[in-house]
Amino acid sequence: MDLDLVADLAKLAIGAEEKEYFLESLMVKLNKLQVLQEVETKGVEPLIYLSPVKNVWREDRKGSSLEQSAALANAAAAENGYFKVPRIV
Repeated sequence: MDLDLVADLAKLAIGAEEKEYFLESLMVKLNKLQVLQEVETKGVEPLIYLSPVKNVWREDRKGSSLEQSAALANAAAAENGYFKVPRIV
């Protein structure tokens, strides 16, 4: 494993005395991941969520709404039929 490349990609500065420690630590972690590669997953559906998820939102429904003039009646500022708000960017 090229630890210098990994450190460069991660934007880490690793001193010479730290290289051996990090290399050993990284190899231990990679060996643990190797165990997962050996698990037989043929025919297993991918798991996206750990708990059953369902859509709790209702379908959109057309309903009554305010007239534009009523919606803008209490606006601090309006222009051309739209709410006018302070610029933030």
